Amino acid sequence: MITMIPKPPLHTHELLLNLHMVDASGTIFVGRAFEVAHACLAEFLAAANLGLDRMIRGEIEVAPIVHARCDFRAPTRVGERLVVELRCEKIGDTSFTLEFRACVNGEIRFIVSQVHVVIDAATKQPVSVPIAIQQALASPHAKA
Repeated sequence: MITMIPKPPLHTHELLLNLHMVDASGTIFVGRAFEVAHACLAEFLAAANLGLDRMIRGEIEVAPIVHARCDFRAPTRVGERLVVELRCEKIGDTSFTLEFRACVNGEIRFIVSQVHVVIDAATKQPVSVPIAIQQALASPHAKA
């Protein structure tokens, strides 16, 4: 029998689900789930010295999202504490795939997946995933 050993998360982001993050039923909705994933990614990138501010200033390559998905497993309600774990699922030649698992008390509530393609800021054409990004996606960072 083969036992799969889960990879440790690259980064963990925690937050309390506040009123502004839920819909009229009191549960998180897809737009906010993507925001939660983005907050986790922004913290991770900053910890790896690959912050979004550096991308915007043109100091490092940009990696826009070309595909995103959110799968809900159970409702996440206002007042619950979310723990979001970031993992890298795949690194290709010009792209990488990230997964964000949002849990409450160890139970997965939703999973956001994102495919990013690294592009040259001037030409907007795909380029190889830089070594710095590959290294960051291969080794866990301390929680911010």
